[in-house]
Amino acid sequence: MENIPDNSIIESQSINILKPALQRCHRLKAQITENDKTLSWDGTVEVYHSDRFSKSTLDGIVSVQVKGKWCDEIPKNDTVKFYVSTKDLNNYIKSNGVIFFVVYCNDDGGKVYYNSLLPLDLYVLLKGVSSLPPTKPIKLKKLPQEKPMDVYGIFKDFLYHSKRQAQLDINMIEKFSTGELDSKSIPLSFGYGGIPATGDREAINYMLSHPTYIYTQPPGFNIDVALGKIQIAVIKRESNMPIIVDGEVLYDGITTMFDDSGNEEIHIGNHIILSLCKQKVTFTFSDKLSERLRDLKFIQYLASNKPSIQPDVLLFENSNGDSISLKSIQDMIKFYQDLQNALKTYGVQKEFLFGEIKDKDWGKIRAFIDATNYAKEVPYSFGGDPGIGMLEFANINLLVCCLKGENGKFKIKNPFSMPEIGIRYEIDESGELFWASPFFEVLKHDRLSIIDNLNVSAIKESVLKFQDSSVIYAEQLTRYILEILLAYDNNSNPALLRLADELQGEIDKLELDGIPGVSAIVNRLQINKRKGQSITDCEVGTLLKIKAAYSSDNLVLACCCILLQNFQEADYYIGKMATKEREEFKSFPINNLKK
Repeated sequence: MENIPDNSIIESQSINILKPALQRCHRLKAQITENDKTLSWDGTVEVYHSDRFSKSTLDGIVSVQVKGKWCDEIPKNDTVKFYVSTKDLNNYIKSNGVIFFVVYCNDDGGKVYYNSLLPLDLYVLLKGVSSLPPTKPIKLKKLPQEKPMDVYGIFKDFLYHSKRQAQLDINMIEKFSTGELDSKSIPLSFGYGGIPATGDREAINYMLSHPTYIYTQPPGFNIDVALGKIQIAVIKRESNMPIIVDGEVLYDGITTMFDDSGNEEIHIGNHIILSLCKQKVTFTFSDKLSERLRDLKFIQYLASNKPSIQPDVLLFENSNGDSISLKSIQDMIKFYQDLQNALKTYGVQKEFLFGEIKDKDWGKIRAFIDATNYAKEVPYSFGGDPGIGMLEFANINLLVCCLKGENGKFKIKNPFSMPEIGIRYEIDESGELFWASPFFEVLKHDRLSIIDNLNVSAIKESVLKFQDSSVIYAEQLTRYILEILLAYDNNSNPALLRLADELQGEIDKLELDGIPGVSAIVNRLQINKRKGQSITDCEVGTLLKIKAAYSSDNLVLACCCILLQNFQEADYYIGKMATKEREEFKSFPINNLKK
């Protein structure tokens, strides 16, 4: 490079280029002088929150360093690299940072680059080097000139973060960088000193293009500790304005996603994405029936409002390569609505999952829909016979009743909605009726655990039809309560625990004596434990009295010890039981309280 002027000229020209660039913003007052002899600094910039400078409008003062670099051609890049004295960097970290300027200039003009070197940035630059080199490279960005308030934002942001970074905790910074500290273990916050934007979209673009810092506050201290620097890659904005189609609220709102590549996407539900930049709609089928039906209704609405889209015109292909048209969407909506209505008729609250469907399930699903929604007779039974059993498809398990119809077909009904089969009768060898009991008593814990159309109110109503004060009634009901508790322990369905609690309440009213009375006390207490209730001192006293009264009954003793949480003693009594009694005891739900 020829004809390089003296350093004093380069310095003078650099300052004369920088000061007007800064003072285009009328809230900045540059105090930068030529031939400044201050170590590591070349002056300051006063930052005001008004165009009128006074003591009351001064926000703060920022130290600056200015380096001039003579060049034949002004760089066209938006970023440059510059080597800075390590001694200067150490001085900056001691004084809460600096805004570092490099001005590339020649006789035709110049271009200003900057870097806001805050304490955390300086620590990262200098860490891990025992013997520091004389210089360290830093990356600088072009100083924005299109909007003067953008430069003001740089200085406001520096003031904001330099105050928050007055204290650096090296130990916490290192733990955060290695992942030992995160938002689950400590409270985190971030922010900006000022966002020079006139609207939401400008503010979002600013945050996506400007890094910021993560802070925490140690417990008991009202001070910020800087942990790291972040660049926001995606901003999510929620809107609670519902999407209503034909009077039905399909979505409670939408989510708009903005990323640092300039993309803007509208997410509707979990499976529809409208890309505004690419003018593209992305749709995937949800595994859940309710979401898939909702999404298809919305897609149908969009397609139906475009006159150019005919019913048989291909809209897209699914993941299996199947062509999807408006007509096929309408057909799917009809089928899915039928399935949803049939499940609702049976009282199923579980979400139907398409991913659980097997090929053999489709016939069952169609038979279920036809029988439930349209009262059709269908070719479904239990091995060709009528009866009550399970209808299972996908992730759904239904208790159904198959009744003989015509032409070898059957009617499928929900037994919980059939009071006429609410009882069963056992006949003795002479053919005489000797016992009537609730039909639903035959639902043992294995089925109670999995039935999706379970109706505990119907079970309770059926059981209480035969309510009396006899010991045999209490024994039947006690056994059934144990089945219900086993089912509850399998699936934690609160309706089952509530049913057991209510049925036990009927037994409690009988005030039984002897072993039936002991069973009633044990079951009441184990139900209460499952409800989260602690045993009272009075109840402890009752259990101790039972232990004393039945000191030779290992089963009773084991039950009392489990309720008292004396598990080692309970195991002792279980070990003393005869083999058959011990195996039976292990099947009782009270054993689950030991886990």
